[in-house]
Amino acid sequence: MTKRLTSLTFILMVAVCFLLPKNSYAMKFSIMSFTSDTERSWAVLNLKRTGIFDKNIMIGIYASGEITENSHQILRDFIKKNNISHESAVVYFSSPGGSLLGGMLLGEVIREFGFDTEVGKYDSGKVQEEAVCASACVYAFVGGVGRYVTDKGILGLHRFYSKNGNLSEGITQQLSAILINYLLSMGVDPSVFSSAAVVASNEMLWLTTRQALEFKIVNYGEEPTIIKLKQTMGKSFLAIGQNHRLYSMVFSLSCLNGNTYLLSILKINPKWAKFIYDKALVAQIDFDGYIIHSESRVGDRFGLKLDKGSVFIEKQLSKNNIDFLLKSKSSLTLIIKGKELFITAAIVRVNENVIGEIQNYLKNCH
Repeated sequence: MTKRLTSLTFILMVAVCFLLPKNSYAMKFSIMSFTSDTERSWAVLNLKRTGIFDKNIMIGIYASGEITENSHQILRDFIKKNNISHESAVVYFSSPGGSLLGGMLLGEVIREFGFDTEVGKYDSGKVQEEAVCASACVYAFVGGVGRYVTDKGILGLHRFYSKNGNLSEGITQQLSAILINYLLSMGVDPSVFSSAAVVASNEMLWLTTRQALEFKIVNYGEEPTIIKLKQTMGKSFLAIGQNHRLYSMVFSLSCLNGNTYLLSILKINPKWAKFIYDKALVAQIDFDGYIIHSESRVGDRFGLKLDKGSVFIEKQLSKNNIDFLLKSKSSLTLIIKGKELFITAAIVRVNENVIGEIQNYLKNCH
């Protein structure tokens, strides 16, 4: 994609950009090592208090100011100079926008290195969530593998324009195609382009969190839920799973002798898995906020088990449990509570289609 973008630089360098404040300044990058105290994945929320993450395992890169055509190269040089490894950083954006081409090229560098992105800035010795990422900044932001924004962060879009005058219809069409292909390559719903195209260049479409999620601009480090019917040793089971940035979670349904069983499996780094298991005192299975099973550690007896990079628990479902499962509209969760206020919650998001697949499986189960 980068080569294609570069080969089309002459089109984009017709000075296509986004409206910027008069006092805007070129984007700069700064760095601050941080521990998991600023880790965004709520699913392993309290690992931050436990030391399971090595100090400085993550790096915060703070990107502020106007995006220019060479911001991507500045970031690449910055990464090399600071010896930042792949998949080890989060880029915090606070930018009014800038060059459209620069935004896409910057996003491609971020994706190449497997970094996450978030709307935020570094101020007064800590990460500040109150920040704006607008216009071309959004195209850089979607380069993140995991993309995060809080209620205090703002994402905004409008249509592109040329500071040298009106663009011809031909160039506009070529630019539109490039933008749509770029969004698709980043896993973003291209319909966001249509929504932005009707907003004047001197106005802004400020996205709500819900809109950002629907357009897949924000994904909170989650991949879509996958549901598959599988077989092992002549027996079938239904696996409902979801990959997250730091872990994978699978709920597996099976039937035996007229009974329904649910196996809840959290897959994570072996070191973290052992730590979670050693700390755990209570394991719970939650359907949309309703705890259908809770089990405590009593001496050496505990339903939660450890197997290398997985912790898991199995539960025979009652008719009442199944009713709650089929009424679920948002999530299935494995909650593990432990010492020192430690808690982790591993989630699989569900919708009508997922629940429908579960219902069909259970109908044929007995």
